[in-house]
Amino acid sequence: EQIKENIDKFFGTDTKSVLHYHFKNAKGNIDKFKAYLENWYDDVMDRATGWYKRRVQYIILVIGLIISIIFNADTFAIIKKLADDPEARKQAVVLAENYRDNLISTSESSIIKTDSSDFNKYAFNIKIMLNDNSTSRDSAIILKIDSLNSEIDYLIKNELNNITSVLGMGWINVSKNLNKSYKSKLWAWVVYISSKIPGWIITAFAISLGAPFWFDILNKVIKVRSTGKRPEPSKFSD
Repeated sequence: EQIKENIDKFFGTDTKSVLHYHFKNAKGNIDKFKAYLENWYDDVMDRATGWYKRRVQYIILVIGLIISIIFNADTFAIIKKLADDPEARKQAVVLAENYRDNLISTSESSIIKTDSSDFNKYAFNIKIMLNDNSTSRDSAIILKIDSLNSEIDYLIKNELNNITSVLGMGWINVSKNLNKSYKSKLWAWVVYISSKIPGWIITAFAISLGAPFWFDILNKVIKVRSTGKRPEPSKFSD
């Protein structure tokens, strides 16, 4: 009776009807009522998780498409560039290996201690962001965020710029290289962008898989490549 009163007292209409349904089916057995509630909760959470994942996937796809357009990252153009330009392939491999090594070394040394010299460096900002009741753990979190921001800034300024030039991405030289056989530059732009849309969409799907997925692949490829002694060039090769 107390459970029934609490259901009527504390819950809204939809939840109340579900709880009353399970309460009725339990027929006064509290353990059975508890089991019904647990199963109902798990079922709702499974559906909510599925909805959340689908929703996030759509958002990531849109973000990926925006990124691919901003960087003019056409998957098909990148594949063609790497297939036709051996020098670009070598540079891309070197950049990938350097990125992997830098990322691992950075992650291993990114544990911030509250008594480190970095604390004094960012003390003023921390004092503004934290109140008098803040703990040393709060300070360490702020330092960690600042460290991550620095890493992102480094990646944007160095890694992205390097790989963009190697793979022929970006918009800097597009206007100069537009096909001059078209009568108007506007029409040339229309044709160019239309040809890029499929590649941008593929890049967006690739971005939606997430950094951990591609970093794991990068690790595996580099491990396979660095396993054993590199074979000598065949004397019969060109």
